Amino acid sequence: MIEESADVDRREGQALSRSKRIRKRSDWLPEKAIVTRKAFYCNEGTGYFHREITAPNPMNMMTSPDMMNNMLKQNVQSVIHMFMFTGIGSVFQGFITAQMPFPLGIKFKQMLQQGLMVQALDPTYVSSMSWAFLLIYGLNGVLGLLMQD
Repeated sequence: MIEESADVDRREGQALSRSKRIRKRSDWLPEKAIVTRKAFYCNEGTGYFHREITAPNPMNMMTSPDMMNNMLKQNVQSVIHMFMFTGIGSVFQGFITAQMPFPLGIKFKQMLQQGLMVQALDPTYVSSMSWAFLLIYGLNGVLGLLMQD
């Protein structure tokens, strides 16, 4: 069922791109070819773009095991992230864990120093909470690989 809808989406996209190419290059095509193609796409009763399209039932997609498996993986990942943020935020609140090896502007201070209330601190120092954000979202692809079958 899902493969059929993907095939239909692909055909629709190809039809739209063909009609776009025809409109763009209509100066180079003979008049009869343009009329024929326009009739195929734009006729009121039988045209390709004037036919009835039924939307796929979203409940059919929810019964697919692959779709449900992907949703479960995403939920597990978000729960893991939530527990990691909670743990890091409660244990290491107010700690400086890293320093960037390159100079940064003052605009990065708010992003890299979450939970620190020190005005005179150089923006290259990174708080534990910000380091957790950088690691978790920077390593999101690695976590996705680990969660695969």
